[in-house]
Amino acid sequence: LCRRASIKIIKLRTTCRQFTNCLQTSNKMGDKKLRKNLSLPVAACQHRIKPLPPRFDARVALLCDDASLKAHRDEVDTPMDPVPQVAPPKSQKGLEKWSVNPTEFEAAGQLGIETAVRIEDAPELSKSDVEVYVNKAFGSIPDAARTKLWQTAHDKQKLLSLHCKVISGEGLPAMDANGKSDPYCIMGIVPRKHQDMKKHNLNNLKDKVVGELQATSVKPETLAPEWNEQFEFHIGDPNDELLVVECWDSDEVKVGASKIKGVKGVGHFIKDLFRDDDFMGRLFQPLKNISYRGEKVVFDLYSHSTKDKRGKLTLHLAIRTQGDGTLTPEQGLKNYRNLLKAVVTHESKEATKRKEAGGLWDARLSPAAEALLRLNASLSGIDETQQAAIRLSVLLEYHQAFTLPQGILLSLLDTVAKPGQPQAAGVSPEGGASGGPSDIMASLFGNLRELLDQSVEALSNHLVTIDPASSGGMESLKSHLLSVKKLYTYEAFVASLPADRKSMKDLIKKAIEASVSKWFSLLIKSKTQPGLSEQLVDQLSQIKDISLCCRVLCQKAQQILAPQFEQLLYSTYLADFYQSLDKLLPALVMAKMNFAFNESDKQCQDALSTAFEVYLIFHDLSKDVRKVNGTYELLTYHKWFHNLVPCWLKIALIRCKERIHEAIKIGKVETIADNVPFSSSVVDSMDFMQQMVAFWNDLDWPSPEDYYTFMITLIKYITEAALYYTDEVYKTVSDYASVDKETGRFNVTVQLCVVLNNMQHIRDKLSPPQGSAEKGLMEELKLESFFAQLDAKMRGMGEQARGLVKDIVESAAEDIQHKLLVVTTALGQQFIPTIRTFIYELIKTSDDASANNVLKQLEQYLDENLKTLSSNLLYSMFRTLLHQIWIAVVQAVESFVPIVPKMESSRHILQILHTAALNLRDFFSADGDGLTGTELESDQYKSLVKELDLLCLSTRELVLRCCADLAEQQAKAVGSPEHKYGELTLSVG
Repeated sequence: LCRRASIKIIKLRTTCRQFTNCLQTSNKMGDKKLRKNLSLPVAACQHRIKPLPPRFDARVALLCDDASLKAHRDEVDTPMDPVPQVAPPKSQKGLEKWSVNPTEFEAAGQLGIETAVRIEDAPELSKSDVEVYVNKAFGSIPDAARTKLWQTAHDKQKLLSLHCKVISGEGLPAMDANGKSDPYCIMGIVPRKHQDMKKHNLNNLKDKVVGELQATSVKPETLAPEWNEQFEFHIGDPNDELLVVECWDSDEVKVGASKIKGVKGVGHFIKDLFRDDDFMGRLFQPLKNISYRGEKVVFDLYSHSTKDKRGKLTLHLAIRTQGDGTLTPEQGLKNYRNLLKAVVTHESKEATKRKEAGGLWDARLSPAAEALLRLNASLSGIDETQQAAIRLSVLLEYHQAFTLPQGILLSLLDTVAKPGQPQAAGVSPEGGASGGPSDIMASLFGNLRELLDQSVEALSNHLVTIDPASSGGMESLKSHLLSVKKLYTYEAFVASLPADRKSMKDLIKKAIEASVSKWFSLLIKSKTQPGLSEQLVDQLSQIKDISLCCRVLCQKAQQILAPQFEQLLYSTYLADFYQSLDKLLPALVMAKMNFAFNESDKQCQDALSTAFEVYLIFHDLSKDVRKVNGTYELLTYHKWFHNLVPCWLKIALIRCKERIHEAIKIGKVETIADNVPFSSSVVDSMDFMQQMVAFWNDLDWPSPEDYYTFMITLIKYITEAALYYTDEVYKTVSDYASVDKETGRFNVTVQLCVVLNNMQHIRDKLSPPQGSAEKGLMEELKLESFFAQLDAKMRGMGEQARGLVKDIVESAAEDIQHKLLVVTTALGQQFIPTIRTFIYELIKTSDDASANNVLKQLEQYLDENLKTLSSNLLYSMFRTLLHQIWIAVVQAVESFVPIVPKMESSRHILQILHTAALNLRDFFSADGDGLTGTELESDQYKSLVKELDLLCLSTRELVLRCCADLAEQQAKAVGSPEHKYGELTLSVG
């Protein structure tokens, strides 16, 4: 699943469109482009395609390897039907929801035509452009009916009215003593010829006013009044009429918001006006400058002279056909929605014809369409937020039937869902209508829920359908994450969700769990091959492949997916991801990890090796998790392998011994340390034992409870391997003993030195000599940190464990040292026969010159062997063997002492032996470079020299020596309680 491969993505038949949706990240790829690094085989998407065309079955069954790709290249390269240039339908339900019935379409056409006749020319768009657009958009309406609609619209256009909303004032002049004013406004329509009103106001033009004068309410004591009062005026010719608004200060009479109808009403109004009220300022606005779509404008108020500014008024002005205001808000919103739906239908078809965005509409409307919708919203009193809500609802319906860029939907959602303003779209947090029809908002919320379901479904399949190596795949993932994030910032929408979906965190967690579960199921399915061998090794190899896929997936989750989730939406992605994986893996792995161990069964050994590889995969994965997340790891993975650890240790020992045996057989002499020769077998054997150490370090068993037991077992096995090597080498010592066939003399060999070096090297590796810089076994196993952990848990426990490990290692080292002592002692004894030959020749000499010559020959023989030893032995081993040879020399000389007195000239021979013993001592001392005085002056040597010294004395010298000794003893004893002796006087003549 996670191997690198290349699968050619081709355009599929219409019957395979659902598969195209599953691979949205690669749907723009042409016939000659390759998709690489699939995280799952194409078969991973098979569950989304029901039913599959027969021709497609073979392709989805391919594994992502080069051989399979080559085998099916002819089929892949076979040309297929081109993909239609229309977005593939997403669901039949969506298509049915999007359909527009003829009655609704004709009503939308009528509304579009009535709106189009009111469009005004603009620099970027003329009225004729909009009319052409409307005729094209509603071209399916018969020509006669469409002509009649245009005529009706033009007739209605002749009956116009001005809608004026007085919103507020600011910076008005203070007309009262308290620095305030009590402002109100009066307004009316006058002919354009009366624009020059320097000497007039509305009160003396009452007979010139077209229609009615109207007034706002009075706002007491303020210079910044807020009115928000709506007025309507019937108008004749917009090109020849003006709107006049005057602001007055009321001193006593509180003029209510009323219409001043008829001459009588005007008279009463003017009478009140002249009495005490003060003129504050006025404004003029030609009706021809007022837009049909309406706009909010801030006007300056001027004095009678029209030069001095007297504050500002904010008005919303719009010219509409009479009767527009009779529509209810519900009817206006419904009409706008129907018009928008018809426009979207037309725009999407036009985009498809132009093959924009690969045949998919990108939700952009033409300028004519935007102008038409904007004016219709203005005429119906639909504000920008409501327009965005309706557009979002309509586009969501389109999205359910076809495909739209989610970025467009999210931008509209930003307008509708203003954080902290739950009623922005006309719906209260509880879901009821507050400023717009509840059915419109219910429809919007329903569509938003479908969008949420779609994004959650995509996230529930993101491990299966989204390729992290593809930029398109990551953009798709980001889009869905942003959708969920923005939807959950819309408080009113969240309030409308069921209780089990109000928490975004819980919803995403379930989606992650579902995605992991689906991915895992597809992984198992793709790795389960028909006819797979029932051999345990093959089954474990399958588990290893699955484990590797899991690790690759986890790496992608850590490096690619988690940053996206955590940056855009969800901070605990990795924890939920690994927890989900941790629930699925044990059942799969543990079922294959419980099998009987037979150390003599090669297949069982291979199975254990594969199982260890699986363990390492999960162990490395757990370490990766700790590095990235820091708090969560695959807590249970080691328990799956607990019963196998002793088996792994035993297999490690068995294979180590097998390799040691082979290494000894093919070993070659090499100089590797201290310029002395070793066998390559010791290097290889140390490597094999080091592999056991590396195995332990790789195992890195995470459970402290079992770590101690397994560690002790490992140390015993390593020392056992070391002893096995020394035993095998020890058996070869006799093979390298050399005796000259001509002379019968024993001589040491380089091969013999190599054997001794090998044994000493193994011993030093187990327990390095004091002061050595070389790491021993305990240092290689990095046990000190473990001992410290034990001490932290229970005082003294670490020291106890350290002592036990030290005892095991030193016991093995002592065993090897004992074997070395046995070997060196035996080698020393091998020198005795040759040394006795030289001593025998020595005692047969008749004069000192001959004796010195024989002694020199003996020293030369010893010197040759000692040179061989010093050049080829480790220094410590050389010292040991040198001492053993000295002992052999002493024993050889001592063996002749009993027989010399029986020989002729015994006294002379004894003197020769005495001299030889002294000279040999000096030889082994080597002027301080050889044996130390303590090593040379052994009890045996002292006894030999003393005996020879006495035997060399005459009778007179012996008596004197005896008396001198007695005198010395007497002198020491005088004055002590043990004094027993008297005095003896001798006279020696």
